[in-house]
Amino acid sequence: AYQEARRPGDTLTRLPHLVAGDQQRARALFEAAFAEADAAFDLPTCFALLGVLDAHGGQLGPGLQEARREARRRYRSRALFADAYCRTGTFHRREDVYRAFREVLDGDGPWIFHLHATGGMGKTMFLRWLLARELVPAGVACARVDFDELRLDAVRSHPWLALAPLLQQLDEQSPGQNLAGTTSLVEPYVHLLRPVDAAGKEAPPPDEALGDELVMQAGRALQGLGLGRIVLVLDTLEVVTVFPDTFARIFDCLRRLHARVPALRVVLAGRYDIRRRVPGLAPALATEARVFELSRFAPDQAEDYLVARGIADPALRAAIVDKVAEPADEGGRAGCNPFKLALLADLALGSEAITPADIRSLPSADY
Repeated sequence: AYQEARRPGDTLTRLPHLVAGDQQRARALFEAAFAEADAAFDLPTCFALLGVLDAHGGQLGPGLQEARREARRRYRSRALFADAYCRTGTFHRREDVYRAFREVLDGDGPWIFHLHATGGMGKTMFLRWLLARELVPAGVACARVDFDELRLDAVRSHPWLALAPLLQQLDEQSPGQNLAGTTSLVEPYVHLLRPVDAAGKEAPPPDEALGDELVMQAGRALQGLGLGRIVLVLDTLEVVTVFPDTFARIFDCLRRLHARVPALRVVLAGRYDIRRRVPGLAPALATEARVFELSRFAPDQAEDYLVARGIADPALRAAIVDKVAEPADEGGRAGCNPFKLALLADLALGSEAITPADIRSLPSADY
């Protein structure tokens, strides 16, 4: 069956016949072919394999039904982060920040990983890579919300509503979508988070009791799912933390959810250290969070990044690093802003004729 699974076209032709005649072999073939497509992030083949079983739903025995349920859950999980996967093909892994996150994920101490840095340091890129290429492939249930994509007025009126997109994503990854009852609580409010859909619609009055009910039901549902570690990412927090009371209420919801689900891990990411932005949370973060400031690439990291991108000429790499290098400021180390470095790497890779002199003659790299 494994050898058959290495030929997707043959598998899609053979699988319907095995469903009708030998379901044990059909399951082995389906699982092997799906696992290989999943490992290659070949979502179209995963979808096509599921389609074969869906078309024969009435003929599936318990074994194939179980295999289909697990494969569908896996497909939904990968599809949720497909965009992040495609955006991180050239990501350069940074061991220091990855190790710091793993200490939180695997440990029994802090349950919050607070990542902060100025613009262009690669916070969001790291989180996209972490979710799409590390955690989700390893079977960790994950969800991410970017506060740049939410209406701030809705979050300020209903801080607990920030949990809604996170719970909806976890529902997609849960066996049988068992969080549906919880997410239905906030369905009348979710449209308020979307700038276009919310036009002309009046917001329901704030209901703190509904927020409490949401946290309680979500905690109960997540406890019963047996998902193992769960990672929630709240990204681009610089705007919402301008309003300390609003963020403190969001934090309280997360804290109460963690009390019910100890396997929960939360990532808080933005430009600023929340301990300074929301001083009232500093005592809690001091004991419950691992704080990590993402810094510029050191020269050797910048060199490694350019090598990984495929820039073979050492002189060209040196010119790019020199062009992008910045002195230390505000306590940060000297080095290269990763986003600026990526801009010049893209430029160099786009022209075979570019020379170190061309790089040095460019205006200052900025964005």
